[in-house]
Amino acid sequence: MRLLLNILLVMVALMACFVEEIYLHIRPLTPDQTLPITLRAKHGFQFDQDKFLEEKRQRAQAQYVPLYRFEPSQVEAAKTKMAQLIMQVYNLQSMGKAGPKEFVTYVKGEFGVSLPLETARRMLRYGDLVKLLSGILTIEETLLQRRIVPDLEPLAGKRTLDVRYPQPAGVVAMATADLVSLEKARLLLQERAGTLFWQVDKRILDPVLQLSMNTLAANLTYDETENAKRQDSLISQYPASSRAHLPGDVLIACGTKPSEEDLLLMEAYLQNQPKHVWSDVVWFVAAILLCVALFNQYFNRIQDTWIQRIHTPNDLLRIVILALLLFRAGLLFTPWPVFALPFATLPLLLVLLQYDRHSVVWTTVVTALLTCLFAGHTFVVFLYYTFSGLTAAALVTSVTKRLQMIRPAMGIASVNLVVVLAATADVQALTLAMGDRVPVTSAHWQRIYDALPTDMMGFAFAGGLATGALALLLLPLLESGAKTASTFTLAKYANLQHPLMKEMLSKSPGTYQHTMTVAYLAQAVGQAIDANVLLLQIGAYYHDLGKVMNPNFFTENQFKEKNPHEELAPEESTDIIVNHVKEGRMIGTGHRLPQPVLDLITQHHGTQLVEYFYHRAKNESPPELRPDEAEFRYPGPKPQTREAAVLMIVDTVEAASRSLDNPTRTHIAALVRKILDKKLSDGQFDECDLTTRDMGIMVGTLVDALEASLHSRVKYPWQEEEARQQRRRTLRSRRVSTAKLRNAAAITAIPRQRRP
Repeated sequence: MRLLLNILLVMVALMACFVEEIYLHIRPLTPDQTLPITLRAKHGFQFDQDKFLEEKRQRAQAQYVPLYRFEPSQVEAAKTKMAQLIMQVYNLQSMGKAGPKEFVTYVKGEFGVSLPLETARRMLRYGDLVKLLSGILTIEETLLQRRIVPDLEPLAGKRTLDVRYPQPAGVVAMATADLVSLEKARLLLQERAGTLFWQVDKRILDPVLQLSMNTLAANLTYDETENAKRQDSLISQYPASSRAHLPGDVLIACGTKPSEEDLLLMEAYLQNQPKHVWSDVVWFVAAILLCVALFNQYFNRIQDTWIQRIHTPNDLLRIVILALLLFRAGLLFTPWPVFALPFATLPLLLVLLQYDRHSVVWTTVVTALLTCLFAGHTFVVFLYYTFSGLTAAALVTSVTKRLQMIRPAMGIASVNLVVVLAATADVQALTLAMGDRVPVTSAHWQRIYDALPTDMMGFAFAGGLATGALALLLLPLLESGAKTASTFTLAKYANLQHPLMKEMLSKSPGTYQHTMTVAYLAQAVGQAIDANVLLLQIGAYYHDLGKVMNPNFFTENQFKEKNPHEELAPEESTDIIVNHVKEGRMIGTGHRLPQPVLDLITQHHGTQLVEYFYHRAKNESPPELRPDEAEFRYPGPKPQTREAAVLMIVDTVEAASRSLDNPTRTHIAALVRKILDKKLSDGQFDECDLTTRDMGIMVGTLVDALEASLHSRVKYPWQEEEARQQRRRTLRSRRVSTAKLRNAAAITAIPRQRRP
C-alpha cells in the first residue's frame, strides 16, 4: 500500500506540473473559447508590447472621449453682468452731464473696454439704450441655452464628448455637432442683434455689442483633473514598455475568452519555452523523486518509534496527496496570485490531528518543495510557503476551540505580509521615500504607497486568513478516515459533565476521585516531557471506565465494607480485575470515544501481573500445582506511545502512594523509582519511545506533585486530643491483652492432679 501511495504521489505531482501544457496540447487557444482553467507562467520571460499595442494605442487615443464640466455659474454671471450694465445705464442717464465720465470709468473697470468719452455721451443720450440692452440680453440668454465651449479644436475628429452636470444628472454623452465655440457664439450674437436692431445707429449698436460679447462666456469647460486620470488609465491599458513576467504569474484567467493581447502574450510565452521539452520534464521528475525519497527516508528513520504507531506513513502520504490536489485546483480555477494560496492549511490540519512536531515540520517542508514546482519554482515562493507553514505549526498548538483558530490565522496572515513585503517591494524606492528629510506631504506618502506591493500584500493576507476556515472545513473529512482524533474532538470529552463522567461519579465515586488525581499527575508529567497533555488528560479521565460495571470489587470503592474478593478464588478475582480494561473499551466504543483514548484504556495496564492474586494463588496451591503466571496478567498490548506509558506509571504511583504512612519526599521518591524499575524489568516500555531522560524527568515531576498533594498539615487542638485518647485506648488494650496472656500461661503451667 505504501509503494502504491508513493507512486500516486509522484504521478499527482508530475501531473500538477504539466496540466497547462497538456490542456494546450489537446485544445489550442482560440479567441472564441472560454478557458476553464487559469494559465500561469512556468518560467520568467519578457513581453514586448510595442509590437502589438502601438496601433491599438493610437486607435484608442483617437477614440478617446473627453470630459467637460457644465458651469451654470458662467451663465448666471453673464446674465448678472448684463443686468448690472442695464441698471448702471439707467442710473447714469438720469445724472445728466456727469454721466458719460462715470460710464467710461464703469465700463473700463467692469468690462475692460475703453470707450471714448464722445461715444459714451452719444450712448447715454440715446433714449432707448435700456431697451436695446434688454433686447441684446434676451438674445444672449437664448445663446447661453446652447452648449458653448472655449474652442472646438481639441474636439476635432470626435463625434461625442461626456458632459458632467450637477447631481442628480451626472455624466451625459453629447454629440459634438451640438456644440458651438465661444467665438461662434459671439458672432451669432452680433449677427442676430444686427438683424433685429438694424435701424439703430452703428455708432451706438457696435459699442453695445462689444460690451455684450464681452460678458458672453463658455458654459462647458475642459475638466483637467478627470481627463488626466482617464488618459493615465488609457495609457496603463496600452503600456509602451516591455513587461516582465515571473514564474507563477497569471497569463490568462479562467472563465475568460482570450483577447488579441492574450493570444500574443501566450505566443511570446511559448516562444520563450525551452525548445527541448523533455529536458524540462526530466528535471521535474528528478526533483519530484528526490522530494518523495526524502519523505520516505524520514519514515524509515522513525520506523520503530512510537510515532508510526499513532500515524502510519500511509496516513501522511494520503494527506500530502490530498493537499497537492487542493493546492493545484486552487491555482487552476482561481485568477489569484500564488501568494494567495492557503498553504498553511496543511500544517494546521496535521497539528490538529495530533501529529508530532517533527512530522509536521518535515511534511511542511517537503510539500512546500512539491508545491513550488507548479506554483512558480522560485526560492521566494518556497520561503513564503515554508515560513507560512512553520508559523501555523507554532501557533496552533494551544488551540482547543474552533473560535480560537482566529489567532493562528491572523499570525499566518501577518507573516505572509512580512515575507511578501520583503520579497517583492521596491526596497530602493521605499528607502528613498522614507529617508527624505523633508516635511511629510501627500506626495511623500504617495511615493511610499507606490513602492509597496499592495495587491500582493492584500492577497497574501487574505490567503493567511483563509487557512483557518479551510482547515475547519477539511478537518471532519480527514478525521473520519484516520485513527486519530482532532484537538477539538478530544476537548469535547474533557468536560466533566460528560454522561460517562457523571455515571462514574455516581456508581464508583472512589474511582472518580482516583481518575482526578491521575489526571493531575499525568498533566504535570506530560508538560514536563513534552507529551500530548490534552490526550493524557482525557485518557486519565476514562482509563478506569470499566470499573463502573463492578465497582465494589475495587479497593477505592469499598469504603471499609467487606471485600467481596475474600469469597472468591484468586483466578475469579483476577478475571474481574483484568476485565475492567476490556469493559472500559467496550463502554468507550459505545459512547464513541476517540480511538487514541480507547488505545490508552487498553494499554494503561499493558501486560502487567496482577501480583496480589497471583501470590495468593501461589500460596494456596501445593508446590507441584503452581499457577501459570500468564493467567494472572493483563492481555495488553504494552504501551505503544509515550502517553500510554505515562498513564501506566502515574496510575500505579497514585494507587501505591495511598499506602504511604509517612509520605515524605524521600519515601515518595523511593516509591516512584521502585515502580519505574519494576515496570522496566518487566519490559512494559519495550514498545514505546520512552527514553531514560524522560524517566528521570518523570521521577522529579511525580515526586514534586505527590509531595504537594500528600504533605502533612498542622493538626487542630481537638485533633491532638483525639490522638492522645486513641493512644491511651491502644495502650490500655495492649495491657489487658498482655495480662490475659499471662493468666492463660499460668493456668497452662499448673500440673493436673491425678484422680485417686
